[in-house]
Amino acid sequence: NHYTVTYDGNGATNGQMSDGYAVYDDSFTLDSIGYTKKGYSFAGWSTKKDGTPEYTNAQPFNNWNIDKNLVLYAVWKKDAPISKPATGPQNSTVRKAAISTGDNTNMILWVLLLGISFVVISKNIKKEY
Repeated sequence: NHYTVTYDGNGATNGQMSDGYAVYDDSFTLDSIGYTKKGYSFAGWSTKKDGTPEYTNAQPFNNWNIDKNLVLYAVWKKDAPISKPATGPQNSTVRKAAISTGDNTNMILWVLLLGISFVVISKNIKKEY
């Protein structure tokens, strides 16, 4: 016995799927979801239009034991809203940064040389008086 498995997008905004054909007591795998619905994620398949998921995407069956044609309705779960970060001065992040001007080794050397020069000049001036 052959049975038709019809996939209903149940409010899908895009996509299409062909019917599947199952043979009683034979292996069968549900098709992968071919529908999308903007703002929603696919949650599974249900035999009721407003039902909860009973079957998963591409679910395999070792032995198909449903003895009638089957309509499976896509079950959609609303996506979490995407929050945009707030902008503006009230939410601005102030970052403190240390400003580095480079290696201080040369500066120390110059200060020492200037100090020594000052001492030498001072001694020379004192000698003249």
